Amino acid sequence: MTQLPSRARHGPLSYAFAAVGVMTSLALAIATLIGLPSGPPDPAPSVSAGAAPHSRAAPTNPSMPGFDPRQAALVAAEDTRVFALARANRPGTPPHTQPVNGGLPTLILPGRPTPYDVDALVAGGAVVRQPDGGLLLVHSVLVDAGAQLSLNTPNSTLRMASGPGGNASLVSVKGSMNIGGRASAPMTVTSWDPAKNAPDTDPTDGRAYIRAIGSRMDLHDLNASDLGFCSGRTGGIAWTGSATQPATGSARQVNVSGNQYGIFAARTAGLLINGAQLKGSAMDGVAVHRGADGTQLWRVSSLANARNGIAVTQGAHNTSLNEVTTTSNARNGIYLDGTPPANGPNPSASATTRSAGFTVDGSSAQANSEHGILVNNADKVTLSNNMVSSNRDGIVVRGTTQGVALEQNHISSPGGFAVAVRDGSKDAVVDKNVISDALTAVQVDNAVAKVTGNEVDGMTVHGVSVIGAGSGSSITDNRLAGRGPSSIDVNRLSFGGVVDISGNDESNWVVDRDDARYMASFVSKHPLVLLWFLTLVFPFAARLIYKRRHKLRNLGKHPYQPISTRATSSQASYSAAGPSPAVPAGFAGSAGPEAGSRPSALSGTPSGQPAPPVHANPAPRRPVANPRRTPTPGQPMPPPHPAQTPPRNPAAPPHPAAPPHPAAPQHPLIHPAAAPYPPAPRPPARLPGRPASAPPALPGPSKRSVDGPPAQPSGGPPRRSPADRSSSPWAPRPASPPVPRATSAPQPGPPAPPPAPGTSPSMPSPNGPAGANPPNNQPPSQGQQRQGQDRRPPKGGTRITVVSPQ
Repeated sequence: MTQLPSRARHGPLSYAFAAVGVMTSLALAIATLIGLPSGPPDPAPSVSAGAAPHSRAAPTNPSMPGFDPRQAALVAAEDTRVFALARANRPGTPPHTQPVNGGLPTLILPGRPTPYDVDALVAGGAVVRQPDGGLLLVHSVLVDAGAQLSLNTPNSTLRMASGPGGNASLVSVKGSMNIGGRASAPMTVTSWDPAKNAPDTDPTDGRAYIRAIGSRMDLHDLNASDLGFCSGRTGGIAWTGSATQPATGSARQVNVSGNQYGIFAARTAGLLINGAQLKGSAMDGVAVHRGADGTQLWRVSSLANARNGIAVTQGAHNTSLNEVTTTSNARNGIYLDGTPPANGPNPSASATTRSAGFTVDGSSAQANSEHGILVNNADKVTLSNNMVSSNRDGIVVRGTTQGVALEQNHISSPGGFAVAVRDGSKDAVVDKNVISDALTAVQVDNAVAKVTGNEVDGMTVHGVSVIGAGSGSSITDNRLAGRGPSSIDVNRLSFGGVVDISGNDESNWVVDRDDARYMASFVSKHPLVLLWFLTLVFPFAARLIYKRRHKLRNLGKHPYQPISTRATSSQASYSAAGPSPAVPAGFAGSAGPEAGSRPSALSGTPSGQPAPPVHANPAPRRPVANPRRTPTPGQPMPPPHPAQTPPRNPAAPPHPAAPPHPAAPQHPLIHPAAAPYPPAPRPPARLPGRPASAPPALPGPSKRSVDGPPAQPSGGPPRRSPADRSSSPWAPRPASPPVPRATSAPQPGPPAPPPAPGTSPSMPSPNGPAGANPPNNQPPSQGQQRQGQDRRPPKGGTRITVVSPQ
């Protein structure tokens, strides 16, 4: 019987999964070694003992709009209308109304010594008085060069028409405007949709706005809401100028809400914004843009805007922010960007130098979504006496900045960095700051900074950390208190880097690397560990699952395959291969007129009796230590196992002696592919009463009969029977190829002597039939012994199990 395979074969998919996992792990390891993360991610906020917890207010700011081509076309149309009307106006002409295609008419106010007021606008048909005392601006107004417009209407409301039919605007081109009320009775300006009889809150089709172009505009005691669309110059309230004619003015005690931009300034000189509050803008609360110089912001509050609270961006110089407050903005509280407008020669001749000269003093930045104060690529920046708390990160200085100083600030940033100097900043100074409640108090990442005289308390990772190209930095005279892996971290400094560390007080720092809090946040601090774990464990887990399923699939099956199943599958494969050879008549199982009329050559059944049944599962044979060994000449083989020797029927007549015939390479009834060759059995014992000598060599080829045993040659010794030839594994190999079958009639042979008691009739002698051995049981010659050794069954040969009639 055949044992089932013990090891399962695995396809290429398993090896592919394993290869992908190993390669991914190697790639992640290399990437981690080449570029280490700049710092740990934000864990849950922690509050040190004795400090009041910081609550990060959820901003209620509107969503920042995307780019709208329709609004951009409306902005271009507004620029075209304004400049075309300004060029077409002639000095000395009276006020007049100019129609506009696709929009509201425009009232043009030419220059004159006396200012224009509300009555002049009513007389020109631009303003309509309302029953509630309000004013409805139904036409746009253009204040030309040399003209002045004064709208001082305390405790009144100016409603500017705005809707699908067109948008009213107040624009001054090289003139001047003064709009406001009194401190106790401010003026209100808003957009107004006549169809809805309500403020216009949809800027997609344009919206009313106020703008000064190369002019002076002063706003005071004013409440403005729901103005502007798309760009900064049409964003609500805007000061814009040119290189030769900058805009200027002021905004005092102004409250702005719901504008596109709260206040926008570009190409201005000496603009002052004092006591303003800006809330809920769709972009920035205050945007100081390109070419603005000398802008000052005092006591400005900007909160809940969709981008930055206060943004000083490309090309603005010498901007100061004093006592400003930024709260709950969607990005940064204060954003100072000194990136040059252009790099190298450009068509607009824009500056290629970084902006410089920014001051933020006595200000507050709290609960903003990203950074409290962000300084990007700006030079000569001073941040002093500021309160920065409850932002994702406190103060961040990044880019190629030069000469940034952080002095005497109070900074806390639960879950983030209090101060971070990054990405090439040079000569930064972090001095005499009070820092509490953050992951790391000061992080210097690929930058050079001087960290000195700071009071640090409540840190959870590091006090001061220097990473990458930070050679030349210094950490001196700081008082560091907290709990984490280290108070001063320079382990990730570039090779060969030197940092001056001296005079620091680390007595209140608790080195804590293996506590429960550290282990709980280990994966969040090392995010690649989880990915490594998955890529390494997944192939092995898949392998174990596959092996377990394979084992459960074969659970309960017999480990050996029965011979009947094996023979059936082999016969099926042999039948598919081709037809079986012709079977001579007279053998067991053959078909023909003489089938069953003569003894079976395989089973030894007498003629006329039915063939004994062949058992599908015969009794197991006794194991043989060396089944291929050759019996020693002259030494009889031991008797077969009793389970292999069926009892003999006493009533059965003795077997007749079969006529000898030449040996054949294989039995004609069994094809070699009928069944796989099992291990060679132990050779049977020689039957008593039969000589053990091999038959002499045959004189030559002979003819076989189809219906019986082969015919006897004219001379020579008798030939062996098919039963003796097929059952003896030591029969000599014939010297000539198989002879074609003859058609002569079968000839009966002499009767065979009866078998010895206790032996099977079908057990032939291992040394050949009776009379084949030399007299006196002499051992076979050397040539006969070699022929017996060569006659061992090859692998894949045929095996036949015969059972007696009983």
